[in-house]
Amino acid sequence: MIDISKINIGDVLDKNGARVYGTVKICGKNIRQFRYQFDNSNIVSGGNNIILRDDRSMGYYTTRLINEHMSEVTRREEVLYHLLTDSGQFYIGNNLFLDYNSNTEFYTDNFRF
Repeated sequence: MIDISKINIGDVLDKNGARVYGTVKICGKNIRQFRYQFDNSNIVSGGNNIILRDDRSMGYYTTRLINEHMSEVTRREEVLYHLLTDSGQFYIGNNLFLDYNSNTEFYTDNFRF
């Protein structure tokens, strides 16, 4: 698995050919960060707002709703990276994640504060 900070514009990410057309960097110093383990091997770090596709329920879920695969980190990353892809999603192992824009649209459409 490639570290997200090493992914470049134009890279093809996965078996479905998701191509990166942009990256987003945000300051992570004041954001609660977590480590998530999926499939006993794929570890993802970030905030609690990551969206994944759940093929069992044919829907999406957010890491805000799960606890069994996550642990809060004590040493926060100074920079958090996000990807923009031509398909709006990409795989890490067998897990389908929404990219930055699709993730933002999901929250905008589904959670009104």
